[in-house]
Amino acid sequence: MDHFAPLIDQYLSFWPTVLTADLVRYLIGAGGVFLTIWLLLRRPLASRKIRAEMPFTRQMWSEFGHSMSTVAIFASVGTGIALGKLHGVLPIYTDVAEYGWPYFFASLLLMIVAHDAYFYWAHRLMHRWRWLSHLHATHHRSHNPTPWAAYSFDPGEAIIHAMFMPVFIALIPMHVVALFLFTAHMMLRNAMGQAATNSARADGQGIQFLSSLRQQLTTTCTMSMGREILASISRGGIAGWGPSISISTAGLTK
Repeated sequence: MDHFAPLIDQYLSFWPTVLTADLVRYLIGAGGVFLTIWLLLRRPLASRKIRAEMPFTRQMWSEFGHSMSTVAIFASVGTGIALGKLHGVLPIYTDVAEYGWPYFFASLLLMIVAHDAYFYWAHRLMHRWRWLSHLHATHHRSHNPTPWAAYSFDPGEAIIHAMFMPVFIALIPMHVVALFLFTAHMMLRNAMGQAATNSARADGQGIQFLSSLRQQLTTTCTMSMGREILASISRGGIAGWGPSISISTAGLTK
């Protein structure tokens, strides 16, 4: 046990810093989207709201509380990633010249697409397999979700989502800034996905940005389900993903 004592001390010393970073990212991402879409642009975007009524305050507090649990879990895995870099276990580099700028951008894009596919299949299985569905029940307690639900997961589901990063990094060397950009993108996409606002006009035309981007990327991994999702987008929502569940296109984005 004494052999692991220095490693445990390092972990405990790193964890508060990583926790603070994850918490700030959540507060900026979810809070920024809530402030912009739900408050500042509430009237201009009223016609694009999936549901006209405002959710109860207690629901938002519940979303925030479950998100705090997820932040702690993400920070725990993130601290492990930091230690992996420190001890040379995970190939995280800081000098762009080591691999070049083309690799920097290619690895970032690959990570986004790979995570999209990972999340899609994990999410799909949690709707299809009964022994996994209970892990996803917490997220669907928000029947009229807000951006605060971006991290509103059961601890088991949070662990499933968190494990993508260390596995991917173990296979693909990543620059530390690329990892920052990936996590920032992931947070913003999650919050936008829970904004419960259609990103396209009512006639189905227009640019479908951010939340629908993940559906478009997913078609590269599964064309049949991609067509099903895009057809649902044109109808303004997605229904039937699990017993007695009716969710908008936002619901597929965590």
